[in-house]
Amino acid sequence: MRGLRRLQLHDDLGRINFSCILEGTSRFAIQGLRRHTDWELARNRHYITHTPDCRGSASYCGRFESITLSFSPETLALWVPDISAVIKNKIDSHCCCQQHRCNAETHLTAQALRHALMRMHGGFSHEQKPSTLWLQGQSLVMLSLVLDEHREDASCLSCHFNPMERQKLLRGEGSAAG
Repeated sequence: MRGLRRLQLHDDLGRINFSCILEGTSRFAIQGLRRHTDWELARNRHYITHTPDCRGSASYCGRFESITLSFSPETLALWVPDISAVIKNKIDSHCCCQQHRCNAETHLTAQALRHALMRMHGGFSHEQKPSTLWLQGQSLVMLSLVLDEHREDASCLSCHFNPMERQKLLRGEGSAAG
């Protein structure tokens, strides 16, 4: 395959990763504590992964853009003490790769955060670079959106709206867009 790039991976930090794929597709395979697992990371999807002490490889062809927020389990527990039991159990399995389709708000937040980080490392003046507080705030917004989407997907009991209210909102959103 022309332009195929491969990277060797080793998760030696034990972080919980929240990734949003902005462009392209990547594949990765890990040899974990329990089994060999293959995943495809696709555009407009976000992932929660936790694979401590795993080794593997990643590959992509062409352009691939993503943003990943990484948290230690202790920090995540402090910042999100009310994380859903379903998500917590999957993270605690130490071989977690949960995926979900990004809604527009999550995708735009991730994209804005990535562009801001690129400005930090580009040749931009101090005034054009985002503040540390803004970056931290956007990171927390992205984390919250990803967790909310996974929470809603995992259990309707934890949804913010009951099914009737959700349908009314969706109908209203559709008529407002038209």
